[in-house]
Amino acid sequence: MEITEYLQKYYDSRLLELSKELGDFFKSTENRGSNNSKRFTQRLIEHLPEKYSYQSSSEIFDKEGEHTNSKDFVIYDRSKNINLISLNESTILPVDIVLGAFEMKTNLNNSELKRSFNQIREVKKLKFIRKKVKIAEYISDRLNDSTYETSPPLGIIVAYDHSFSNENFDANVIKYSKEIPIPELWDMIYVINKGVFFINYLNKNGERKLIRYRNFKYDSETDIGASFLNFILVLNNKLESKLKTIPKVDFREEYNLKNWLWRLDAKSYDI
Repeated sequence: MEITEYLQKYYDSRLLELSKELGDFFKSTENRGSNNSKRFTQRLIEHLPEKYSYQSSSEIFDKEGEHTNSKDFVIYDRSKNINLISLNESTILPVDIVLGAFEMKTNLNNSELKRSFNQIREVKKLKFIRKKVKIAEYISDRLNDSTYETSPPLGIIVAYDHSFSNENFDANVIKYSKEIPIPELWDMIYVINKGVFFINYLNKNGERKLIRYRNFKYDSETDIGASFLNFILVLNNKLESKLKTIPKVDFREEYNLKNWLWRLDAKSYDI
């Protein structure tokens, strides 16, 4: 068996397995609500690069004391900042290290779609630290010093299904999105059982656009798995871009935290 044939066979087998798993998560009457989210996000973690950190059921706060309601799932970066806050056990995260916040839904109807948009707005409204981030990166095989501006976390909505026709779903997403200020708008919407996801992005001319991807047939038993992997690829690209904007933060100063080591008596000795 040639290597390409072997890989295709393995790939098809994995898509079938993923399709069955994702369908079982959300269809089962025994695994509603948070259990669905945990099982789905575990698949996300398995497929995303290991450099990201994760937290479930987490509130997000800013330096002015504002905070969100609990988000279903959060991806954050701890590579540039020491762990002054016990992130592994805590259910709160500073907005400045959050890459993406997820809202997880079993089914998106009219009210849940609006509610999801508003829940993402909570995250986008937080006051993140505004500064420029300089990093060294390879562009066209040359090492360059690049500068990026900090930005709010990505807002991602994931649902197993929706209650609309395909045309009405698109129309409602566009309609409700137009009612939201652009800085507070979601970044991605993924509906598993329909094989559809929306992306909010800026084009080369600086114009805000919504682009919708959908599998036209979506009748193969492997299609759910294929759409999931497509979602992972797009999500990871967005996370990679967001990662570049995460600043190195001295939380003691930026968040006005008191009673740190420098307040203790210190004395120097010659040896």
